[in-house]
Amino acid sequence: MNRIPLALAAAALVAAAFALTPREPDFAPPSLAFVAPQPNAQLMLARVPVSLHLSGRLPPGRYALLLDGRLAAEGAIAPVVRYLPDLPLKPGRHQLSAYVFGRGYAWNYTWHVFVVRGAQASVRTWAASSRGALADVNAYRALAGERPMVLDIPLEGASRAHSDFFYRNLGRYGTLTISVHQEQSGWSGYVGRSPYSRDVAFGFNGDGDSEVMAFGVPIGQAVQLWIDSIYHRFGLIDPGLVEMGYGIAGKSSESQDLPVTTIDAGYLASAEVPDRVPVLWPARGLVGVSRAFEEGEIPDPLANFPRAHYPAGYPITISFFGERVSGLRIESASLQAGGAKVPAYLLTPQNEQNPEELGMSAALIPKSPTAANTVYHAAFKGSYRDLKGWHSFSYAWSFSTSAAPALKKAVALKIAQGPAVRGYLTDGTLYVPVRSLLSTRGGTLVWSRSNPDFATALAGGHELRFSYRSFAASLDGRPITLRHVPASAGKDPYVPAQEFASLLGLRLPLAMTTSPAAST
Repeated sequence: MNRIPLALAAAALVAAAFALTPREPDFAPPSLAFVAPQPNAQLMLARVPVSLHLSGRLPPGRYALLLDGRLAAEGAIAPVVRYLPDLPLKPGRHQLSAYVFGRGYAWNYTWHVFVVRGAQASVRTWAASSRGALADVNAYRALAGERPMVLDIPLEGASRAHSDFFYRNLGRYGTLTISVHQEQSGWSGYVGRSPYSRDVAFGFNGDGDSEVMAFGVPIGQAVQLWIDSIYHRFGLIDPGLVEMGYGIAGKSSESQDLPVTTIDAGYLASAEVPDRVPVLWPARGLVGVSRAFEEGEIPDPLANFPRAHYPAGYPITISFFGERVSGLRIESASLQAGGAKVPAYLLTPQNEQNPEELGMSAALIPKSPTAANTVYHAAFKGSYRDLKGWHSFSYAWSFSTSAAPALKKAVALKIAQGPAVRGYLTDGTLYVPVRSLLSTRGGTLVWSRSNPDFATALAGGHELRFSYRSFAASLDGRPITLRHVPASAGKDPYVPAQEFASLLGLRLPLAMTTSPAAST
């Protein structure tokens, strides 16, 4: 996650010339921590925001931005200065100059950018496949209890541009002398060195960003790989991420790790309130959880443990997102199955070699792949620090490697005096369409707008909230554990008839019929 308050530019970007020493001892002249678009950026848009991120205690003063030697904007000093030119830029080379001056000092910085021929005023549309990528990502965010993201045209442009850049320069990335998320000035298609600088070049104006990439797999599999990893998982489930774009370039072959898939997600600090609520993954009650953690994530989480090897077990994480969270301590963490402790590595901010990747998160990584058709119980205890100091926490939850039941033997039946419907007998449990179950007593089914995998059944004076991918549910606001997981997705999922009727207080006679089963 690259966020503005923490963003650091390359050493070449830190340039300042001071004419005078400040007279006020409590203030220091600003230094440049980050600038966008970055020097020598090849801009895909003819209208771009210019951002200066200044560090240091800033005395009262003003700034001025010049475009090709002419004054373009001026205003009061702020730690972050943003400006959107009123006039479109013509293709070619442009000079940008920034001046900051206050009581007793002056500071300036000049750099150049290039606008490519045919640059657009904006990225007008996103690809049709982007909707599929968005749906895949939001399905996991829903299970984690987070709000869905929406597609964003500037982020779409930045994602497409970086996938294209990587594809064009695949041979140069082969040595991995630079991060796959970085671009090198002078290489074909260069937009900006960091994900954030590229997002800004395409018109993004949020508080920060996150970028995830995958190689040689279609988007559905890429999203699965990201959520099944550690560091890349955070780039999907952070509650502060509110919008995203998707880009893909290249074709799969035996000799190249292509296609390359990129998702850039936009971050808003205001979306992470309250900061103290952690995000748990796998989510409470989740079924069908993968069993293994395979090699391939960069950086490598197991590199923190000298004797670790792949395949490992599925990583379990607890994350305290939010700019106000500045510390995390884990006192104990455990994973159990069938009453036995599962050997696992514990990754924390204290033993992580790349603390900026882990953030305020901790991970339990089983030393071996987990068992099939097994319920696991995870627990973390510790404390986190925010602006008010340290706070203790203790979380315990369960998930399962068992898949949701597959509907097997179809039967025709009647519920009370209703019409014949199709049900299924699966491992001794009768599943029926939930709407048919509810309608006989005037009940209703309401799907969540924010979390599309969740629905609420209202009947008999009760409210049962459930997901077809989880055995965790709530009845009248009280958390419960279902004995049988709903069996399928869709607007009318099949649910365990007797269990749902009992929870909702419905006394419904179920009768088998010899008539053909109705289509539901």
